[in-house]
Amino acid sequence: GTAEGFLTPVWVERDGTVREIHPGWSVGGEPSFSSLALSPGEDRLAVSIVDSEGRTDLWVKQLDRGPASLLTFTDGLNRRPTWTRDGLSVTFISNRGDNRDLYVKRADGVGSAEVVLDLAVNVDEGFWSPDGDWLIYRAGTLGEERDIFAWRPGPDSATVPVATAPGVDEVAPALSPDGRWLAYVSDETGRQEVWVRPFPDVEAGRWQISAQGGTEPVWAHSGQELFYKSQGSLMVVGVQTDPTFATLEVRELFSTLAYFAFAVHRSYDVTAGDQRFVMIRNPQVEAYE
Repeated sequence: GTAEGFLTPVWVERDGTVREIHPGWSVGGEPSFSSLALSPGEDRLAVSIVDSEGRTDLWVKQLDRGPASLLTFTDGLNRRPTWTRDGLSVTFISNRGDNRDLYVKRADGVGSAEVVLDLAVNVDEGFWSPDGDWLIYRAGTLGEERDIFAWRPGPDSATVPVATAPGVDEVAPALSPDGRWLAYVSDETGRQEVWVRPFPDVEAGRWQISAQGGTEPVWAHSGQELFYKSQGSLMVVGVQTDPTFATLEVRELFSTLAYFAFAVHRSYDVTAGDQRFVMIRNPQVEAYE
């Protein structure tokens, strides 16, 4: 099995059944997995791993039992990977410059990382919209104002404020597969809840999705469900977008207490069939026995 103390990526079915991806998978020392993303073809997993020296690097692992290769080689922080739609490159956050910015690098490791978005403020989450027209990013880090923006590069370049209420913490943006709906987490009610807005016309509506607290929204590939964590469980809510946006039944899928959680950024992903998740098992918790 896995060495004691290791945080390990695992497959989890909708009913909570757990299966190790690669028994004994370790990268030496006492690694700690912190963020991950499945490639569009689901044949690779991009993961950020904190080593014993406190460095955080990105690795690309062949699924299930193939090798893992190091993608970043810098001191400091390299984390929060997302795949480009073609599966060829990984975008990620790094502090190799003056502050935290968004970079992109080919997933096969060829060439060097290039900066995608270099702002005077810290950028701590970021990804491309499905059509590649927009870059959605969250500015600000712990202790700073955290807000969500969208940037459209090109001749008619524009930056649109998505969720930028003053004094409100807004994090964890997630765009629906058709690119029309943006889920995110806001603490405007006094605690973190999941909200949805239309995109890119973010002022055209706003819906509160969770009621008892909510973090880490992830869209189903069908676009008809939204997953999120609430009170130690993974929840799924049905979503209707035609003729207008509406939420349908909310269900609890399984307890997430045995898995790593990050209140400001998703720490899990879902497969194309929406039936299986990749999560980071926390061996400090015995709940999965």
